[in-house]
Amino acid sequence: MDQYSIVCERLCAIVSWNCEEKSCLFQTIVDWTSQLEKSRPSQLEENMRYLRKLLTVDVVTIPLLPVETILKVIQSANIPPEAWLDCLLTALSSDSNGDQNAISFDFTPVIVPTLTMTFNRTPSPQFKPTPSKHRSPAVNQNFDDSKPAMKDEPKPVAISKPPPFKPKSSNDSRRLASADPKAFEAKFCRQRQEAIDNMTYRTAVNSWTAKSLDEVVKLILQLSSGKSLIDRAWIVFYWVSQNIQYDVDAYFSVDLDIIYPQHSSMTMFNSSIGLAEVLLRAPSNTVFSSRIEQNESEKIQAGSLVQYDAGRELWQCLFAPRRGGLHTLTVFAGRNTTTAKHEASKTSYSASIQFGLQVPTDFMGTKTFPITYGLFTERKCYIFEPLDATLKPGSTVTMHCRIPGAHCARLMLDGNWLSEDILKDDIFKRQFTVPRREVMMYAQFRDARDSSSYHGLFKYLLN
Repeated sequence: MDQYSIVCERLCAIVSWNCEEKSCLFQTIVDWTSQLEKSRPSQLEENMRYLRKLLTVDVVTIPLLPVETILKVIQSANIPPEAWLDCLLTALSSDSNGDQNAISFDFTPVIVPTLTMTFNRTPSPQFKPTPSKHRSPAVNQNFDDSKPAMKDEPKPVAISKPPPFKPKSSNDSRRLASADPKAFEAKFCRQRQEAIDNMTYRTAVNSWTAKSLDEVVKLILQLSSGKSLIDRAWIVFYWVSQNIQYDVDAYFSVDLDIIYPQHSSMTMFNSSIGLAEVLLRAPSNTVFSSRIEQNESEKIQAGSLVQYDAGRELWQCLFAPRRGGLHTLTVFAGRNTTTAKHEASKTSYSASIQFGLQVPTDFMGTKTFPITYGLFTERKCYIFEPLDATLKPGSTVTMHCRIPGAHCARLMLDGNWLSEDILKDDIFKRQFTVPRREVMMYAQFRDARDSSSYHGLFKYLLN
């Protein structure tokens, strides 16, 4: 694939730029081509090479500066392409060091996926304990069954610092109104309407039979050549409207509030702990699941975890990438309508939100999360430790978690029960010796139909 095709593909893949901004950069590329292709082909090649690199850095893809600033740097005749990134980083540094002109992001905070994906959560395994006189089965002596006192209380892992929560008023509603009524002049509105009414654009777009994104980019550039910025933006918008379906109901029907990240379609990666985070607030009967993918198709097994942080009253979605590059984070949401609380929910989970995650190219991660069952999210459980499922057999580990509504809980190590723990304030905390294959957490719930059964919540699979 040549430089031109790679640049166009990367630009189209940036979800945080709107159609008008992308169209403006497309036009810049067209202008370069017409001016330099014959007279200075080496300069054109250099421009495209540096632009290709620029479209992979956070300052542009997230973006960390207004797109208008980014475009001015790229389009400037006084700034050589090798200095583009330095100029942008300098501008970013000046903003972050107290510049009164604060950066304001004006990008859609969520990307509603192109497909509605539904699935049922894995039902929790259940075990019926033996009669009371045999309530605590014999435990293999290779496992530690002690319950030492533990003083240090770990806190929920906090990756980001979300802004203070502003509760909704009783008459709160989502209003699609311009923040600045004077933002669009009458001339602009008239030109926009003329572009919309121009049926030749629609006829041309509807006739396209492109088989790849690269072909779409070329067709858009051909049709929009010599047209006004408004017309070019409309052509891109119309193609998107006819070829990409948005499941807006999956987001709005469950009444989600995105706490972090705000006003951005990208979330930030915390390199020091190797995790990324999304924070959500939702009604009490909402349940979640999640996944992380690289290259839009490579699903990372045990790479995501959703749990309820009761202290902040937020759903915490954690993601653990394995290597550098662009990742897609998807959060699935649904309504829990199960009446028997000990049974796994049969609610369909629809893909409600997607975020992009750019991980440094040199990153290599090893963290995995425990596998959770349906009751884990339905009961709003939370794992304090161990959060990383890569446990070392033979080591001593503290299991510390919150299990709301549970009367008692117990661990199963490689099929061997440890003794029962009565929970106080919904907290389970116990040390054990890591077995060779599997660690499983079970709990009994007071309000379950069969309160004497143990129900599986989560497990750690060991190598």
